[in-house]
Amino acid sequence: MTLHLVGVLTMALLLGGCGVFGPRPVVPTRVPTRSPNTPTVAPTHTAVPLVQPTALPVLSTPPNSGLSVQGPWLLAAGEKEVTVYNADSSGKLVVPIGSLLDGRSDLQSGRMPGGAWLALRTVKNVETRTGMELILFHLPDGQIHPLTPLFAQDQDSSTTNPVKEAVAAPGALLWSPESRYLAFVAALDGPNADVYLLDSQTNSLRRLSAGPKQAYPLAWTPDGNQLIYAEGSGCSGSGCQVDSVWIALADSGQPRKLYNAAESRDETVLGFWGWRQMIVYSEDAVGKYNIRRIDLDTGEEFSLYFGHFSSAAFDPTSLTAAWTVPGDLILNDFSRNAAGLDMISAGVPNFQFIRRGDWRHVVWLAETRSFALGSGQMEGTVLIHADGRSVSYPDENWWIHPPQPSPDGKLLAFIGGGSGIMKETTGLRVYDASGHHIQTFTMAPVEALAWTADGKALFFLSEDQIFFQPIGSRRAIIVDRQSDFDTTAPLVWLADSR
Repeated sequence: MTLHLVGVLTMALLLGGCGVFGPRPVVPTRVPTRSPNTPTVAPTHTAVPLVQPTALPVLSTPPNSGLSVQGPWLLAAGEKEVTVYNADSSGKLVVPIGSLLDGRSDLQSGRMPGGAWLALRTVKNVETRTGMELILFHLPDGQIHPLTPLFAQDQDSSTTNPVKEAVAAPGALLWSPESRYLAFVAALDGPNADVYLLDSQTNSLRRLSAGPKQAYPLAWTPDGNQLIYAEGSGCSGSGCQVDSVWIALADSGQPRKLYNAAESRDETVLGFWGWRQMIVYSEDAVGKYNIRRIDLDTGEEFSLYFGHFSSAAFDPTSLTAAWTVPGDLILNDFSRNAAGLDMISAGVPNFQFIRRGDWRHVVWLAETRSFALGSGQMEGTVLIHADGRSVSYPDENWWIHPPQPSPDGKLLAFIGGGSGIMKETTGLRVYDASGHHIQTFTMAPVEALAWTADGKALFFLSEDQIFFQPIGSRRAIIVDRQSDFDTTAPLVWLADSR
């Protein structure tokens, strides 16, 4: 079977002198054969010789943008552009990038940790989802570097829906923790979607998976040396039918099967229990179920909770997993007699029932070192701290937007757009760590929020406008007004150490 790695780094010759792009790739001529149980080394391609994050040049800012040279910078997604602002609300740079494939996902996962690069997936035709491309976006200069098409030229228009769903799936961009590798999904070397790695140190672009099914990344190990990915079939807008989960060394690309997951609609890595065990759960027609530990060396499984639950979160500091089981999920579960929150920590053999209630959402807030519980109904919000303390916010019902703590953990912001079946409280309010109300910023719908690094001010998106307002100030500054802001995408920081 002939490989079709076409169009990769098409701007290389034009921009080769800038020190960011290198020569065109050497294209292999045949896919290596593999048996189901034999590791296979995927082909290696030449890629963008990215400058390592620690050696990024100090570039001048575009004329009249007013952007600072050092950052951090705030990013907001529009219909066909990304707009950049300084941390003090000054400056503005509009970067036309084309239609984003998934701005909500890519603005989060496409950011190089602590760096000034942002990876984004764009699409030329939104309706047919043809012309998908992976680009690199750099600040403060605002330069766009086309990296690679996500489909081979002869596959783009005729590719079946399962492949396109895998390539376009949320979370299909994943930087390693130390920023060396970028994992992404593409269909460049055949009819299936594979996981590729961009290595910013060795300047190589390599296909990691080489199986006959669709593949997509799940998580990096904490040391950034191994990538965990899934293979499956029957992809749709709700995900792929997972057949198996694999692990591969990033520098050698020798995949090894961890376990089979033939009855799962999706696999999610919740966190890592030490260096060599991960916490994972599955999904079926009912929903999420079967939280368990997986040994990364042997693939052995250790069950933590087999029943169905609505959401789960993980505290990486105390190695504690938490999950919520609302009332409608215990009807067929004869092992429980009450809805509520469960927890289990490393070294404890069985999970514990922590708090009764019809809770549907739980998230881990690293800044406050607490789990935040929400029901979307009249029970409000409760923070469960690592030391056992709990703080209640009875007037805050969150469903879509979890509470967002300030970087120092001293303040907590709640936003709501007032839409959906379970309506959140509309507006923006800030509380202290004890649950006392500090300030109401607006009663209008708020779709996105970002704290400044010092925790003394907020940016927020409301009614097609971005506002900046210091804590304690009664006056909000209008930073920008656009009719095409993507209200589903977050406001994010780039080149921020947080």
